Amino acid sequence: MADSNSNNDSATTGTAPAPAIIGPEPSPISSEERRAKLEKDLARIPLFMTQLPDSAGDGDENAAVAALQTLVSDEPPEQMARLLKDEGNVCFKRGRFADAATAYTNALTYDIDDVGDSDLRVSLLLNRAAANLALHNHGLVLRDCADALRIRPRSPKALYRAARACVALDKFDEADEC
Repeated sequence: MADSNSNNDSATTGTAPAPAIIGPEPSPISSEERRAKLEKDLARIPLFMTQLPDSAGDGDENAAVAALQTLVSDEPPEQMARLLKDEGNVCFKRGRFADAATAYTNALTYDIDDVGDSDLRVSLLLNRAAANLALHNHGLVLRDCADALRIRPRSPKALYRAARACVALDKFDEADEC
């Protein structure tokens, strides 16, 4: 009987009963701490890494990291640039001009000037100019063509693409100079 009276205590005292908590209990960890832990955990997964660690560590779980480190460290810059150029060419042929421009841009980040291969740099600049021409990024086309012309003056492709960009920008006087 005492239990039935305790249920009615809130009615006699005028206070509402405490609401029952439904669902999971609140976490003792703050949302900032949860976010930091999640970011730390994700950083150990190769797909989400923004930088490769200095060493792959032990065990099979880091085999993917070890493979990525091997790829990054073993390929000479010229080879990596050529691979990215090929990727850009495939994207360009499929009409994926933004992806092509990105691939050519990534290829240009490699230090290929030490190899003395100005042909590769000019080719990458002109390919990126072609992709940007298809995307109507005419200012970027002019910049890439100017860079290519500094390396190889009177390059027909550079002059042609620069002229097309000038015409698109209604800069007919400059197009005539090309």
